[in-house]
Amino acid sequence: MKSKEIVFIFSLIVVISFIFGCIGGNEDSSTEGSKINLSLPNGWENISYDSETINYNYNKTKPSLSLSVFDYKESSDYEYGYNSTIQNSSSWIVNNLSTETINGISVRTVLYSKVDGTEIGKQYYFKKENHFYSVTISLSDENGVTMSQFNQQLSIINEAMNQLVKTITIN
Repeated sequence: MKSKEIVFIFSLIVVISFIFGCIGGNEDSSTEGSKINLSLPNGWENISYDSETINYNYNKTKPSLSLSVFDYKESSDYEYGYNSTIQNSSSWIVNNLSTETINGISVRTVLYSKVDGTEIGKQYYFKKENHFYSVTISLSDENGVTMSQFNQQLSIINEAMNQLVKTITIN
């Protein structure tokens, strides 16, 4: 091949990659094999899933920002999950409990931190269309994280939760 053809092909690949990476501004995060369907803003990468849980990381940041979605089959399991979360343990401390409204849905939240200082997170519990969900968004680093670092991620966290609550469905 001539060098002009190689440059043309490379340029075409770059343009196509750019177009597919920028159209829409949202990541369709439904995953074949999972019954959970949702959409998240760009930057969230699906790292694992099964029929009840989907896990994401955000832009491979350091400290690591991660998001997990869990679908509870039964209301009683959902309540047990929430009630277990709001209790301090030897592993974590509950910093704050509140109720928020996200896209018209009442969401119970639990702000927590790990006792060893390596993780700060917020858990969201809500019911939508007769399904019960918990979402955990956490910032973690083996060297420790601070509330200030977590607060610096709030716009990313809030944008993700707004879109998730708006779009989540079950197959």
